[in-house]
Amino acid sequence: MARCWTCGSSVASAIYKCSACVGVAQLKGLGDDLESIKDDIEKGITILEELNSSLASIGSVLEWGFGEIAWRQEQQTDILRGIDATLRTPGETRANELRLQAEELRHRGLYPESEELFLKAIDEYRLDYRMYVGLAETYLRVNEFDKAHNFLERSLPHAPKRDIDYKSHSYRLIGHIHASREDYEKAFQALVASITFSPEYAEGLYDFAQYGSLLDDDTFARVASPTLSAWGGNWALGDRDLVLHLALQKAIQARPAYYYLAEHEPNFDGRKKILELTLKVLLRNARAGVENFIRQADYMLELTGRVSAEAGNAARRARYKDVRSPLIFADAQLRLDDAKQKVASGDYSATLAARPIAEQALQLLGEAKEKAAEEYPRFKEISRGRFKGTIAALTVSLFGGFFAFVIGGGIGNWIAGDMGFIIGGLIGIGLGVLIFFERRP
Repeated sequence: MARCWTCGSSVASAIYKCSACVGVAQLKGLGDDLESIKDDIEKGITILEELNSSLASIGSVLEWGFGEIAWRQEQQTDILRGIDATLRTPGETRANELRLQAEELRHRGLYPESEELFLKAIDEYRLDYRMYVGLAETYLRVNEFDKAHNFLERSLPHAPKRDIDYKSHSYRLIGHIHASREDYEKAFQALVASITFSPEYAEGLYDFAQYGSLLDDDTFARVASPTLSAWGGNWALGDRDLVLHLALQKAIQARPAYYYLAEHEPNFDGRKKILELTLKVLLRNARAGVENFIRQADYMLELTGRVSAEAGNAARRARYKDVRSPLIFADAQLRLDDAKQKVASGDYSATLAARPIAEQALQLLGEAKEKAAEEYPRFKEISRGRFKGTIAALTVSLFGGFFAFVIGGGIGNWIAGDMGFIIGGLIGIGLGVLIFFERRP
């Protein structure tokens, strides 16, 4: 028996996609970046459950069902794109052009033409890692697993190295070929090689944990001990559950999507307790990381709210609308509430997302406090100056109005009697009011 490359269903011989993979095509709308968008992964899980509840591993579909997208993204990394800078001769450039055409032909489902151009490209230039892996991807699509394995092996001497050694990528694909044939010891050997070359390679660590969960203790120790001993620390203690816990934890911390895929991966069924412990520890650590910032923000919230409100009141008394501290405070409060809601959800990705939001809230509260400390005395001084100016204007207008009343009333009385006195007095009062509004700050 064998397993489907994409979904892990039992099949007669290893194939790339089986009849149970019917729902994979309908997941294309999830976008290219499944690994960082938790909501899309959950949407994918829901769609697959609704389309085909008999899938052997929904986690496998979401890990391996997007090979074309994954390889295209991989080729956009700086390290693989950097290969282009090494192409100097016309023959090397021509080989790269053939490779690009071959990639597009595979993407369009024209596999024989893709194979033909990849082989021509390798004949032209044999040092480009992408050609070997690209051809292996084409062979996988047509179920030519032996040929794919061969070209992945041939890719190893040409694998570039920077953040990761791309031998790790090739060994991971080789491991999955063995897993598709249910040869889990060879699959595990390939993944040990993968993480040996790149100890921080999240995809390799995740598959290492998967295949390691399917072996007995003796086989696990025999295959993995040299690498784990070299790593030292807890890795070297020889406790398989501890090693699986460390590998899973490291993989999920690097790529949080694996948190959700692991929950739907039957390869971990035999180690369910260690999986549950790992997920629990990760969620607890994520909560601890954000709750510290939330506590600090809560402590500052009351104090900052009070001083920013005082600054706002002072601005209103000074008749100024351009006051910043209450606005900054309101923004911080909204962010803090958002962080708290994410933590309260109990969701791993949401809890991770809460930390930078809580950090921003804490930073904004500090900014609001500083701004209020600058705005409050300034607006208070402006308000005090306005009050003094108003009193001065009122005094001047009262005296001016009184004299205007007396003079205007006297003149009016002399000219027109009592009615003239009243009209003249009113004119005097009006002049006093005009003086007040003219001189008021």
